[in-house]
Amino acid sequence: MIKIIKRKNKFEYFVTNFNIMNEGVPNNLEKETEHIPTVAEVQTVFEQLLNLVKHEGGHKTERQFEDEKGLYLWTIMIEVEDGHNEYEYIRKGRYEKNENHGTLAEIETSICVTYYNKDNFPIGGTSVAKYLNGKWNLIP
Repeated sequence: MIKIIKRKNKFEYFVTNFNIMNEGVPNNLEKETEHIPTVAEVQTVFEQLLNLVKHEGGHKTERQFEDEKGLYLWTIMIEVEDGHNEYEYIRKGRYEKNENHGTLAEIETSICVTYYNKDNFPIGGTSVAKYLNGKWNLIP
């Protein structure tokens, strides 16, 4: 419930009866029958993407996390002439906070890329692959 209160020509918004921190949000994002891509399947897509950008050098895994269902987050970095690019796989679902990252919630399984300049500042990014109906779709 949202209450709107006007005080001295200012509006203040209060959210009540919504306790996301203690009770959490139901995990309706993952369907039990949906196939979860394996590490090998995600690695194949990473390799296809790196071939598309004509990257012949190696890549470095920045972070990789799994839970009882399998891989849910994998970030790889590649060096480029004017900085580096990070490709990140994330599985659809909700993941609890741990010592390495905050709580994550994602509505689709996908791979995105973030472009960084030489000063390590992000300068752009886009979605490059989505997992839909059991198949990876590369986004040109």
